[in-house]
Amino acid sequence: MKTGKEHLTKEWLNLPEDQIYLRFLIRWIETAKEKIWGEELPVPVSPEGRTGASFLLYQRLCTLAGTALDALWRKKLAGKNPLTRMDLRLARKDERRQAAVELLKELEEMDGSLLWAEAPLLSGQLDRCMNQFCIVFREMLERIGTDREEICRSFFDGEDFGTITGWNTQMADLHFHGRSTVRVDTEKGRFFYKPRDCRTDVLFGKIVERWFFDITRVPHYILRPGYVFCQNMEPLQVSTEAEAEQYFWNLGGLCALFQMMGASDLHSENLIIQGVYPVLVDMETILTPQPEEFSDPEIFPEPPARKQDFVYDLNLSLYPSSILPKFDGGRQFSILLDKRSETHQLPVIDEKKRTVLEFQDSFLDGFPQIYERCICCREELLEAFHEFEQVPVRRLLRQSAYYGRVLEALQNPAALWSEESRRKITGRLNQYFQKHGAEHLLSIARAEENSLLESGIAVPGLSVLRKQCRS
Repeated sequence: MKTGKEHLTKEWLNLPEDQIYLRFLIRWIETAKEKIWGEELPVPVSPEGRTGASFLLYQRLCTLAGTALDALWRKKLAGKNPLTRMDLRLARKDERRQAAVELLKELEEMDGSLLWAEAPLLSGQLDRCMNQFCIVFREMLERIGTDREEICRSFFDGEDFGTITGWNTQMADLHFHGRSTVRVDTEKGRFFYKPRDCRTDVLFGKIVERWFFDITRVPHYILRPGYVFCQNMEPLQVSTEAEAEQYFWNLGGLCALFQMMGASDLHSENLIIQGVYPVLVDMETILTPQPEEFSDPEIFPEPPARKQDFVYDLNLSLYPSSILPKFDGGRQFSILLDKRSETHQLPVIDEKKRTVLEFQDSFLDGFPQIYERCICCREELLEAFHEFEQVPVRRLLRQSAYYGRVLEALQNPAALWSEESRRKITGRLNQYFQKHGAEHLLSIARAEENSLLESGIAVPGLSVLRKQCRS
């Protein structure tokens, strides 16, 4: 007989009938609930907030086990209808549902042995994921409790935020042993928890406040060793054509600032509109240093002159910043053109998102004027950059999509058969360095490998030893 507690857990999963075998993962969620909520909480969390935490863990467990469970379901479905080996669409709805029901029953009755036979490492992976989640989630609660008074003073005008009602990771990548950026929802509003060194964000804010406060804004931060709490910047739309024009002038100026700093990965999901001000809300790659080793001809031979000139010009353009038109997976990600409903970086007038194509003159006026300001303040800006010298910053050596493909391969049942099979996949990370005789950089590949084996994405931090404004 099912208890009410089990029923509620299965209700919030809201699974399609042909995927109810994923309920097998509930056992790890129930164990995690005891670990997280069993002790006295440092901050109050509503029942909805607790359910939300379970769903965050469920998403991680699905990432690990979903492929293997789906493979078992397909095998069982093929036993009922062999034609589905060629095309799943040839299965009737009742066949799909029945295969899922039978698989779940077998998994529960046999304590998962059917799954472990196909993927022997998976049980340990799920245990590790659950324990890791409990540690980092409880750590976040402790930090919120410790800094609660400062959070209320900084983000809620001194008013207590009350009870936490929910969480949202917004598809954030996992770093640092299962940690990720989390949006914390409370009775009085929202704020962000970022479990990483955010001194770069704070120092960028100082530069903006001193020289560029007329074109952008920055979130307020509560800086702590190894983590920050960050103000939630809600989108604020313009109401007139003149304001939209001013917005694109400011956006042109902000792009000049990004160009001067050598920023990268500035896609549309990292920017929001606040009236006439474009606001960057993720500053992990606001500085992208070029390690000296990567430009050393003794380590990496120089390309032919024509290609070298092209690469040099390309790297000094807006291309590395991702500001220019950029399609990925059939979607536009440029801050200038992305009109998707889930992005909030463009002005909306008369219920229509407006792009840079309608305000080219404003954008092209703002860019050179702010770039000229950067040149005029060059010496002062260089002096300000000295503060970044010992701050680790993120340097994207590979595209995030590449890490995603490696993670997907690691979740395949064949990869979960042995540690050797997993290491064979992650071993590809060092091929580029070996090809170019840069064995001294293999530590980067090892750091990436260790993180990917924990289902995270790691890009080693690099200190900004020499950073110059582009002129």
